[in-house]
Amino acid sequence: MECLLTCRTLAKQAPLDVTNAVLSLGFALTDADSLQVFGDDRILPVFCSESLPALGEYLSEHPARVCIVRVVGSFADIKTRLRLDFDFENNVLVLAVPEDFLWGFSAKPELARFERLLAFANCCRQVMSIVHPEFLYLDTELLHPEDVRIDRAENAGAVRVGPETFSEASLRELFEWYVNVYTKRWD
Repeated sequence: MECLLTCRTLAKQAPLDVTNAVLSLGFALTDADSLQVFGDDRILPVFCSESLPALGEYLSEHPARVCIVRVVGSFADIKTRLRLDFDFENNVLVLAVPEDFLWGFSAKPELARFERLLAFANCCRQVMSIVHPEFLYLDTELLHPEDVRIDRAENAGAVRVGPETFSEASLRELFEWYVNVYTKRWD
């Protein structure tokens, strides 16, 4: 499941501010390579670390196309991975979790809990208060950042960020869709 946030600009400070906010929610960096920066080559990182100050220093002194942050923590009652992809070229931030966290990695969609999706949405809300996106796309369609950059976001199905963003009704609809689709898939 991915939440793509389309911004007018995505500052090089964003990975530090967003990571600190996510860590304040009880998440932790996963390993010594939790923080990665990519240049023109999107396969081999030009920087790897577990130090936020070192990341900040690197980003302030070098060009970067993408910064990836990997953390682990809990949404409601389930421990899961969360990946943050900062695409500076397209000004898009992606928050990604394994979609089966909704049903506790059990392969039983009937065990899904709405509170898990709500906790993920609350994390996304907190991140939104830092990066101030104009558009949002929450789903599993596996869109790429270039699909939802500012000049393409609405055509790709992203919605303008507003007061109804992450309303309980829209989240409940998405949750029910997941449960129905995956229940049919596994029957």
